[in-house]
Amino acid sequence: MDVEPEDLDKFAKRLKELASQVGDASAYVEKHLSGISGDGILFVGIESTVAETRAALSENIDKLQQLATASGDEMTRAANHYRLTEQTNTAANSKPR
Repeated sequence: MDVEPEDLDKFAKRLKELASQVGDASAYVEKHLSGISGDGILFVGIESTVAETRAALSENIDKLQQLATASGDEMTRAANHYRLTEQTNTAANSKPR
């Protein structure tokens, strides 16, 4: 199986783009799940459920951002490792015997 470092770089870039888009998800959660309250029958007991849901979503969004960022960084390191290995192997194979 051949590994193309450029493909790993492309995937790393996509992961980092994903991590940067997580802020949009966080803003959406805050916009739509903050400040829900009311006196009507419909809202009795729902405030705490919405607050718990918002907290859980926010925590998961933060984890997703951390994982996507870390994965992108690791993918970049893997691409660099493959490049270095290829250079080392090429240099070793080009030496006269």
